[in-house]
Formats: sequence, C-alpha cells, structure tokens
Amino acid sequence: MPERASRADRINVRMLDLEERFINWAVTNPDIRAAIVVGSRARTDHPADEWADLDILVFAVNPERYVKDTNWLGSIGQVWASHLELTVGGDPECVALFEGGLRVDFVLTDVKNLQRLSSEEELPDIIRRGTRIILDKDSMVARLRPLPTNLLLAKPPSLEQFLGTVNGFWQGALYVATQLRRGELWIAKQSEARGMGTVLRMLEWHAVPLMVGTTTLGMVGASSMSGQTGAL
Repeated sequence: MPERASRADRINVRMLDLEERFINWAVTNPDIRAAIVVGSRARTDHPADEWADLDILVFAVNPERYVKDTNWLGSIGQVWASHLELTVGGDPECVALFEGGLRVDFVLTDVKNLQRLSSEEELPDIIRRGTRIILDKDSMVARLRPLPTNLLLAKPPSLEQFLGTVNGFWQGALYVATQLRRGELWIAKQSEARGMGTVLRMLEWHAVPLMVGTTTLGMVGASSMSGQTGAL
C-alpha cells in the first residue's frame, strides 16, 4: 500500500509539473486568454487516482492555430505521441501523451464561447461538476455563475422517453443475438456497447428518487460526462 501511495504521489507531482509548464507557456502567449482544469483532477468528490489524465479547456482567440500546428506541445514537455479528436460538440481536442505515459487532453475552443457561458443560466455538466481555474487573463472565468458543489442528478424521463428507451433496449438485445448467430462478433460488440449506455441511462433514472434528499450521493450522471466538453 505505501508503494502504491508513493507511486501515486510521484505521478501527481509530475502532472502538476506539466500543468505548471502549460501555464508558463500560456501566460506568455497573448492568444491564450483562459484555461480551466475539468474532470477528476478538478473535482473534490471522487478526486483523481494515479491513472487519471489531465483535462484542460483552453480558450483562445484563434484555436485553429493550435490545431494546425501542434509543435506548441513541446513547450510543455517531451511528447511521445499526439493526435487530434473532436468532442461531441465539434470542438477540436488535442490528446497528448507525454514522457512517462502522462496523458493530457487539451480541448481548444474560441474565447467567445467563454463570453457566452458567462451569460448563461446553466453551465455544461462537465463544468458544473467541478473546475479549477489555472489561467484567467481577462477575469472572464471568474464571472461565471457560482458552480454548485452538489453532484448532478439525471432528470426523470417523460413517459415517451421511458418507453422509447425500454423498447430500444430490447430491440437492441435481439439485434446483438442475431449478430452473434451470424458470427459477426465485432458488430455485436459495438451494439452491446450502445446497449450498455441505455442501461446506464435507466440506472440514472432509477437512482433519482432513491438519492434525492440524502446526504451522501453516488456518482450519478456519469454517462453525461463522456464528451461533454463539446457542450461548449
């Protein structure tokens, strides 16, 4: 146990070093206006373990510049590998693997989105679940509405949503069985993954009446976290 704790401490120190290097680079770059850490390394409930990556939302005047040329990653650390993805909302995400296997996900978005967020009543789930401000040159992040510390609960479904989800699950289960009989294992596995997302959604709905009013809430709303950076 002490060895594992020591390893976790070393990884956390190295992650903080990467974070500090990013801040130093961003401070001297006038195009980068703000940055916030989201995910497990920003939450106080269920905080990061030794395997957690670092997720940073970067607000830039010209985010496309950092998508076309990723040499800036070298200013942060020794890069083993990197690639680009798109979030659900279409924002570019630069996924970098630094020396030692430390992964950092940089979601690059226009600073205008930060201005829009400051005027909205409800923030995206990934921000509401906890953030840590590491750069705020124009004090725009500070103007965001106070973030609730309680965990998010999935909203109860309408009757139409409930019936549609239940019927879709059983139809999907039959489809998986059909693909297994055909020997199309890859397609069956993909279909099973979609079905598990449906199961998680139903578990969240079931958890709402059980957990409202309690003092210790479990991690409800987990499925809504995946790819929610795109909500920006």
